[in-house]
Amino acid sequence: MAEYAKRLRTRINTGAKKPLVSLASRRLIPKVSKINKKKQVRKGATQTNIPNTMNEIEIAPIITEPIAAFDVSIPVDKSADKPKKKITRKKSKSVVHKLLKEAGIEDPEAVCVCLKAGISAGCINFEIPNPLDQIILQSQCLVCNTEIIVKVRDILNQGATGGSYWGGYDDDVICPNKECLYRHVVSQMCTFQPELCDGKFYNHCEFCPGFGKCIGDFRENHCLDCGGHYFAGSMDQFNCSNCFSAPEDEGNEAGMYGAYMPIFSYIYRQPEALKFDALRDDPVLSELSRSPAYKYIFNDESSSSEID
Repeated sequence: MAEYAKRLRTRINTGAKKPLVSLASRRLIPKVSKINKKKQVRKGATQTNIPNTMNEIEIAPIITEPIAAFDVSIPVDKSADKPKKKITRKKSKSVVHKLLKEAGIEDPEAVCVCLKAGISAGCINFEIPNPLDQIILQSQCLVCNTEIIVKVRDILNQGATGGSYWGGYDDDVICPNKECLYRHVVSQMCTFQPELCDGKFYNHCEFCPGFGKCIGDFRENHCLDCGGHYFAGSMDQFNCSNCFSAPEDEGNEAGMYGAYMPIFSYIYRQPEALKFDALRDDPVLSELSRSPAYKYIFNDESSSSEID
């Protein structure tokens, strides 16, 4: 008490207005403000059901690079600045034939259809001086690797297909090596990627719209029923894989060779059928006589079906 009285006198002399609290009361009585804060925190946590994740502290990554190294520029759409691609329309048949006549070709109808398809699509430019002398392909021989330079005038008489012969026909591109003289055909002239190949893998479909297009293997066929292409075999003996129509169906001129297969296969298995005086006496041949190819095999003028 002596100490409390001493402190009281000191505060009175100095004019202090703060209430005097004993040392015992300071140690035993906590501050009211701290008690209220703890209650509020506990109360809020129970109402919102917030889990206590104070111990799980996420440490942000430390930036080691200078800020100037980051690209803060605004992205700009540059597509508007690019020039629009020019759409070229295919030239009509009359325009292509006119260009061929102007180049000095008397019969444009007899020109290679794949070449005309390339002119129509813009793959081969005929609106230049001396278009027949322009080089459309520079490649190597498939046999001896001799360099071959192909000009337009070299493939004017090329056919629409190379057939089943390796080495092509008389009008094909010939290797300049006299010890080789291997024949090639130029395919894919209707695209922008012409190439040398064997005749067996050159087939330009003339039944497609316009001047047609290359379809590759000579055994590929064009179905006139569905308009698709399918593997018909070496003698068109297979049906269309898209619509399942047979090549010998009426009106399908693209696959007329398939009409010969049933007759040939039967005669091969039954050669004695040819010994009959009247071929119609054979029941199988009598049934096969309905085929449009029967007339051209046996010279049967009375056959009702005809091949146009």
